Amino acid sequence: MAKPKTINALMVHLRSKGLNISGSKQKQILKNIGYYHGYKGYRFVEKASNPINYSDFNEVKTIYDYDSQLKALFYPQIMFIETALKNRVLDIVVNDVGSENFMTIFNSVLDDYKRLSLSGKRFNSSNARQEAQKKYDKAVNDRNKLRDSFLRTSSKAYNDQNSIAVHYQQKDQSIPIWGLFEMISLGDFGYFVKTSNFRIRKKFSKEFGINTIYDTSAEMPHRIIFALKDLRNAIAHNNIIFDTRFKTAEISGAVKTMLFNETSIKVEFKEIFDYLVLIIFVLKQLGTTKTVMKKIVSDFKDITEFVRNQLPVSIYNMFTTTNLRRKISQLQNYIKH
Repeated sequence: MAKPKTINALMVHLRSKGLNISGSKQKQILKNIGYYHGYKGYRFVEKASNPINYSDFNEVKTIYDYDSQLKALFYPQIMFIETALKNRVLDIVVNDVGSENFMTIFNSVLDDYKRLSLSGKRFNSSNARQEAQKKYDKAVNDRNKLRDSFLRTSSKAYNDQNSIAVHYQQKDQSIPIWGLFEMISLGDFGYFVKTSNFRIRKKFSKEFGINTIYDTSAEMPHRIIFALKDLRNAIAHNNIIFDTRFKTAEISGAVKTMLFNETSIKVEFKEIFDYLVLIIFVLKQLGTTKTVMKKIVSDFKDITEFVRNQLPVSIYNMFTTTNLRRKISQLQNYIKH
C-alpha cells in the first residue's frame, strides 16, 4: 500500500499533472476543500471518463464554490417542497380514512396493487398474462417493502429516543402517521404516494394543481417526487450536484413533457438548470409568490454568470448549454404569467 501523501506532497503531485498550484493561500484552500472531496470529486463532469482539463487550481476552486452555492440556493426550496407536499398528503389521507394509525392507513389506502390483480381478467396470450403477473407482483412487493421501511423507521425512532416516539411510547400508543412522515425519506414518501389507491392519488394531484391533461392516471405527483429525490439526497449529504451526477434513474418522460408544455423549456435533466425549472414549477403550484421565485432565478443567474466569467469557455461549456441565458429568460417569463 502506498504511503499517504502530505498536503505538500499532494500539491507536488497536482503540479506533476499539469495543474498550477502553489503558495500558502492555495495550500489552505486545498486543506479546506480536501484533496479527495474537493479536487478528485471535481476533476470530471458527470463521470470519470469525462475529465476537466484544468490548468490552474483556481479553476477547481471556482467549480467547488459554484457547486456549494447551488446547494445553498436549492436546499431551502427542496426542504420547503418536501414539507408542503407531505402536509398535503397527510391532510388528504387522514381526512379520508379518519385515522392517524399507520396500519389502518396501510390497509385502506396503500392498496393500489388491487387494480392490477389478475382475478377475473382474460388475456390474449400467455406472455400478456406473464407481464400482468409481473406488474402485480412488483406492486405487492413495493407495498410490502414500504410497510417494512415504515416499521423500521418507527423502531429506530424508539431506539434513538426520538422525542415523538418517546411521547407516544409513554402513552402506550404507536407513532401516528404525521410523526412517521417527519422521519421518512423523500423516497419512501414517493412510494407512499405511488402505492396509494387512485382515489387518494387523484385528490393529491388535484390539490397539487396538476392539469388533468397530463395526469389522467394521477401518477404525476409521485413522478415529480422521485425526480426531486436524488437532488434532495445529494444536497443533504453534501454530494456534488453541478453536473447532475447524483441522478440514479431516468426522469419520467411525462414530467419532461409537462414542463415543456407549461414553461416552453425543453428539459432532459442532464444539467442542473433543468432541476431549477422543476423546482420553480413545483413552487408555483404550491402558491409561492412571484417575488420569491424571481429571487431564486436571479440568484441562479448571478451564480452562473460569475462562474462563466471565471472559467475558460471550454470548461464552462462542459456542464452548461450555450443557450442557458435564453432558458433563464424563458423561466422568468413563466413566473410572470
